[in-house]
Parts: sequence; structure tokens; C-alpha cells
Amino acid sequence: MTEARKKPGVGVVWPIAIIIMGIAVIFMAYQNYQLRKEIANLRSQAYPASSIPSVESADVALEFEAYLPDGSDFYFSPDSLESPLILAWFSYDCEPCLDAMAQWNVLAADYPERIMGVETRNWNEGALFSKDDAAFPVLTLASDQTKQDYEIYSTPQTIVVLPDSIIGYVKHGVLDERSIAKIREILSPVQ
Repeated sequence: MTEARKKPGVGVVWPIAIIIMGIAVIFMAYQNYQLRKEIANLRSQAYPASSIPSVESADVALEFEAYLPDGSDFYFSPDSLESPLILAWFSYDCEPCLDAMAQWNVLAADYPERIMGVETRNWNEGALFSKDDAAFPVLTLASDQTKQDYEIYSTPQTIVVLPDSIIGYVKHGVLDERSIAKIREILSPVQ
């Protein structure tokens, strides 16, 4: 008598183990799919600006280091500003940022020296647009600490810094007519 006949069921254990592992893999793949679906759903929801931590008007604008598009160093010193400056915060994989870019470009056409883009996440292969789509200089941050200092937790975000190092205006999301009018009022006040 062979040894396989002495131990009944030995030939059945491996197929059962393979079936159980297959079911586990299918279950994990389904859970991964559900998780990704939920993350996509959360990202697509609009959150009210009041629930997003952020700097606010009247806060002090802080200095920071960055790089210009040509790679040269740039030091942002708000106390050296002679006129208000728009900081347009965005990331290349942010769909609303693509719409915001069009609005910022309109402002850049009227105020070419008064707007700077600040990318919060480096350009990557899956990006929706590039630096070339901006009609204004785009800064690359030297440190992620700057995002924390300015409390940039969502993009797009527009911050207007006044010459006295005070933040004069903050807008989360794509600029609308009212926010564009407010920014224009700050940039060129009626005398």
C-alpha cells in the first residue's frame, strides 16, 4: 500500500488552500476598489471654506524661500512689498486649479507684476497642466514648512499680501466675479 493511501485527503488539501487564497485575493481587490472609490468621492466633494484651516485676512504674511522657473533662488519678503501681491497656490493634479489658472491669467494680464504662482506639489507625469499654462512666474517651494506656515491644505487658494506684511484677502477655490472684483479693488484702489 502506498503512503498516499494511508493518509486520506492529502491530495485534496492543496486545491482547497489554493481556492481559499484565491477568494482572499478577490476579497482584498474588492476592498481596495471600494477604498479607492470612497477616496475619489471624498476628493470630489466641495468643502465649505469655513471648515478648511487657513490663514485669514489680517494675519501676518511670512517670509519664505522658493525657486523661480529658471531654477534661481527666490526669497519672498512681504515687508519689502511696495504694492499688493497675489499668491496663487495650486497643484498640477488639481482639477479646480486648472479653472483657477484661467482666472489668475486674466488678473495677470491686467496686473503682470502683481501675481506669483506657488506650486504646492511638484509637476508629475499625470499632471493636468504645466507651468507653461501660467501667464505669471511660478515658484517652487524650497520647503514644505511654507505650506504649513500659510496653512495651505487645499488648492486652489488665492492670497493677497499687502505691503505692510498683512494678508489682505484669502479665497479658497476658483475665483468668482465677486472675489475678482474684491482683488481688483485691493490692487487698484479708487483714489
